[in-house]
Amino acid sequence: MYLKSPVIKSISTLGLFLILPTVLFAKETIKKEHLETQLQESVEQIEVVGTKPLYYYRQQMAKTELDFYDAFNDLVEDPKFKVKCKNIPREGAGRITQRACYPQYFLARKSKLTEIAMRARVALPSDDDVAMQVQQEKKASLAYAEKLIESNPELKQRLLDMYQAKQVYFSKQQGIKGE
Repeated sequence: MYLKSPVIKSISTLGLFLILPTVLFAKETIKKEHLETQLQESVEQIEVVGTKPLYYYRQQMAKTELDFYDAFNDLVEDPKFKVKCKNIPREGAGRITQRACYPQYFLARKSKLTEIAMRARVALPSDDDVAMQVQQEKKASLAYAEKLIESNPELKQRLLDMYQAKQVYFSKQQGIKGE
């Protein structure tokens, strides 16, 4: 004979209410894990590759150039062979400047020619005009610099670093123009 007492009925109902949420929660958890697996399989992956801007390579080139000329000037005994770097305005570019490095003999000659031109009220000398007049000093300067670089391994390394930095910059610049 099957007895349906209110206490047994309450206990079985209570058990049902305790077990049912656990079963439903487990079922939801399994569904959620299955959905997450499906999403992970179907999610598109995007890879971002960062590059350094061209300005970074230009700065590296300028830094190695200044390092070389500073070391060079420290070793030079004749003041006319020392090199001075300065920012000069680009022709027809307004306020935009570019760095240029000139030996002292070049700057002295340009200054003298500029003074003469201003007194005579004629056109100021260009860099090409000055370069033509200092060809002998340039030959002597290059010979002196070559000896100095060959006799000093640190200076030679700085020259190589400067050359490599310029090559990297120009190759990156060409890569940007080619895109």
